Amino acid sequence: MSIAYVNQILPKDTAQVSIPNFAPIAGSVLQVVQTVKTDTASIAGTTFIDVPGYSVTITPQSTSNKVVVDVCLHVGENQDAFPIFRMYRNGVELQIAPAISPGNSGMFGKTTTQNSARDQYLLEPVNFKFLDTPNSTSAVTYTLKCRAMGTTSRTIYFNRSQTIGDANQYTVISTFTATEIAG
Repeated sequence: MSIAYVNQILPKDTAQVSIPNFAPIAGSVLQVVQTVKTDTASIAGTTFIDVPGYSVTITPQSTSNKVVVDVCLHVGENQDAFPIFRMYRNGVELQIAPAISPGNSGMFGKTTTQNSARDQYLLEPVNFKFLDTPNSTSAVTYTLKCRAMGTTSRTIYFNRSQTIGDANQYTVISTFTATEIAG
């Protein structure tokens, strides 16, 4: 026996026909929303600061659905920067790791420090994926905060390295993607 699953059937005159009691199959992708960050920015300090211009908003269709949040953020840094990131849903911090004294904690981090003069040219992707259960049918906005370093003020850069010294350095884009999955 064959089974066809559809959201809607459009007759020739394009009037919408609804299907009673339609429910998407659990695990189905229902929608994908992506923000593309094309500008460059930087932050400095020892506290968590919003990543400028980096958020994504999605409106789930059901409270039982989940949202996969994909981060692809390009980060440049100078010597001894240890960026750590925290994710927020509508301003509320999501899960973080337990802190280990005397350290700090976050959702994900990046440490690629060779402590050399070439660090100023580093530009690397930070990729992270998180499965969230927002339990909402209202708009949900995901944002990131970053702390460049905990003990000494350092600067980190988004979509560029610290130094653009010649034609070998470049700028890039970053993406923030939210995918709704049927529950």
